[in-house]
Amino acid sequence: MASSSSIIKTLIYSDIFDYPLTKEEIWRFLIGKIDKKSFEKELKSLEKSEATPLGCNRSFYYFFDRKKIVEKRIQRKKRISENLFKHVDFGASTNV
Repeated sequence: MASSSSIIKTLIYSDIFDYPLTKEEIWRFLIGKIDKKSFEKELKSLEKSEATPLGCNRSFYYFFDRKKIVEKRIQRKKRISENLFKHVDFGASTNV
């Protein structure tokens, strides 16, 4: 049960920022220490559990009533990518 608690705590923290996480990101930012095998097992169990309001869409995990943050994250990434390259002059001389 401690491992599912770690997963839920991690998702709660990311949820504060409207930032759903992928499975790999949950593992990377996991609050608490558990082995990879237990992590995989608990995440699957949480996905299937009626008692846990956890959903997954487009590889992003979120709480059921927060599905909209998946699209929000995708739009943010798109906007950042567009703005990043908008201000870069690829034709600029690199003479030093």
